[in-house]
Amino acid sequence: MIEMQKRPFSMTILVILLGLLLILPLITSSASDSTSSVKLDIDLVQGNTGTVLVHYTLLAHPDLQVGNWEYSLDGRSWQQIPVDSIKHSPPDFGLPTRMNYQSGFLAWQTHQLPILETVVPQLQVRVPTYLENTSSDWLKMPVMRTSRQGHSVTSHQSRLYAFGGWNGCRLTASAEFYDVETEGWYKIDAMPTPRQHLATVTVGGTIYAIGGLGRDGNLAVVEAYDVELNRWSSKKPMPTERRALGLAVIDGLIYAIGGHNGEALSVVEIYDPQADQWVTGQPLPEPRHSMGVNELNGNIYVVGGINKQALNSVLVYSASTDQWKSTASLHKTRYGLTVEARPSLNRIYAIGGMQVRKSSQSNQLQSTILESSTFVETLEILPNSDILNISEWQLFSPLKIGRAYGGSGMVGNRLYAIGGNGRSVYSTAESISLDSAGSYSESQLIVLQNDFRVELKSPSPFTTISGNVKILGQVNGKSIQRWKLAVAALGSGNFQLINQGPGNSQSTDYLLGNWKTEGLPGGLYLIRLQAYHSGVVAPNSPAETFSLVHLRSNGT
Repeated sequence: MIEMQKRPFSMTILVILLGLLLILPLITSSASDSTSSVKLDIDLVQGNTGTVLVHYTLLAHPDLQVGNWEYSLDGRSWQQIPVDSIKHSPPDFGLPTRMNYQSGFLAWQTHQLPILETVVPQLQVRVPTYLENTSSDWLKMPVMRTSRQGHSVTSHQSRLYAFGGWNGCRLTASAEFYDVETEGWYKIDAMPTPRQHLATVTVGGTIYAIGGLGRDGNLAVVEAYDVELNRWSSKKPMPTERRALGLAVIDGLIYAIGGHNGEALSVVEIYDPQADQWVTGQPLPEPRHSMGVNELNGNIYVVGGINKQALNSVLVYSASTDQWKSTASLHKTRYGLTVEARPSLNRIYAIGGMQVRKSSQSNQLQSTILESSTFVETLEILPNSDILNISEWQLFSPLKIGRAYGGSGMVGNRLYAIGGNGRSVYSTAESISLDSAGSYSESQLIVLQNDFRVELKSPSPFTTISGNVKILGQVNGKSIQRWKLAVAALGSGNFQLINQGPGNSQSTDYLLGNWKTEGLPGGLYLIRLQAYHSGVVAPNSPAETFSLVHLRSNGT
């Protein structure tokens, strides 16, 4: 028998360590590549006045979501760019592509923000990317101190507050909050008025509990809870007594929508917390109560509800136009549901509720069954889309148990469903992670020169043109000495002069020049307007703005 020579123990350890040293860089590199590959990259910012163009690329990843665009004046504090001041290039605009990557342009009308109507030496833009958690499940969380249905939940900082409701035996005025950091429920001072089917909303550091059903019927009561002082105060009542209403906040104003006071209501009343006054708003096109209501990007979404029969229709209110419109309907009719918004994903979520199901007991007989729903649906709000033609609702991870007339809230990237009824009145709650935050992509510094007006009015960004094109715009400012108008094929950098002139134009729709496109190949072109000036910032350096257009060739 031949005896194998034993390898010393120290030598074995050395071999293992050497193997790890060889493999670890590959693992690290792979992980790093995977993380960085889902990041949106801001490639270039063109323009320093008026409309600014931002060119970006990102990986075509099925779970990658782009958040809201932001701007900063100092590189430290960031504010969201209003969605009505930006325009995105359409998917079929003909931008250059490469395998597995998408390109896009953002046109930002900087003059729409009063704070930018001047010289800004250090303007930056950025945008976050998120990996949406499409396969995560709802997780159980600690139970409330009190079972509740018909209660209301709202969030403030890292806390979720639950107010009132029916505890299975009686109406309650009790209130408690869940701290997501300590993962515990804590009792706070009760509301002055016991009630269920109320609505709550947070404005600043104050939570407003409005309406509901009390011991003597429908209520118009408004009670305000100071979070810091743990103290309640009474405010001016609503003009209309009601229960099962919805609340949303736009620009610090509280919109009280719909509800029930013997019949479904279409009434909308608006409360100003600063003035403690109510005014009448634009009524709902269709009365309803027990619906889900929330706000996203300046629009109010009213989802489902009931008006003699359960509804799956969805209404959208635009504060800028003061109008209601219809949008994509839910998959199933539901009432007693809640709605939450996740701005970073541009999504709203319709959670739980009561659904009507018809059960066939025989060929001739059907019975109607009401059941608490585990359904959760999500709707993506597409940037700059017509709200009549946005995406369809998609099914989301279902709740662990059906919940109707429950509460819900958002803290960070987690969605919470709290209480409600099903087989009983629940004290249970559950939560789910909606996304994993990625990194931000920031632009280079821009010296914004908005102390005068240099704008291209027509053609506007991302339009399709042909033939002889009239270019309209404005050049207006005391320090402006001359201007130039030029065009170039996208990516060429070879700008060809169309027209130039001295001084200022006198109109916002001044004819700056005629662009004769005959003989040019079709494709994407940049229109550039430059204004040379004697300003304090960057004297003799032009202020310039751009428009990106698609030239149709040969009449196609």
